[in-house]
Amino acid sequence: MATEMWFLRRLLKIPWIEKVLNSEVLAQAGINRELWGIIQRRKIAYLGHIVRGEKYDVLRVILQGRVEGRRPRGRMKYGWIKNIKKEWTGINTYQELMEAARDRTLKAADASS
Repeated sequence: MATEMWFLRRLLKIPWIEKVLNSEVLAQAGINRELWGIIQRRKIAYLGHIVRGEKYDVLRVILQGRVEGRRPRGRMKYGWIKNIKKEWTGINTYQELMEAARDRTLKAADASS
């Protein structure tokens, strides 16, 4: 997405030293960003596919984060499930998320953001 903004700034001839917000650049270009909503819908659909599929046991274990071994040093990575669970759908627990995916009721709360 940074590359997209760089291209737009070049096309609109906005100097790199000028402080212009990304939202202002998008408004100037008249662009409505749909990519983020598409990514959200596809990730949620893929999660449902993994949860319902019988042949995806290994993927389910990986999604749950139950891999043996020591954790790496430093800040924990923001996981795939946390992204879907907390930010996109507003579901609080892992069990509720898996149940919604199994029942095909899982949808993004606000796909336009």
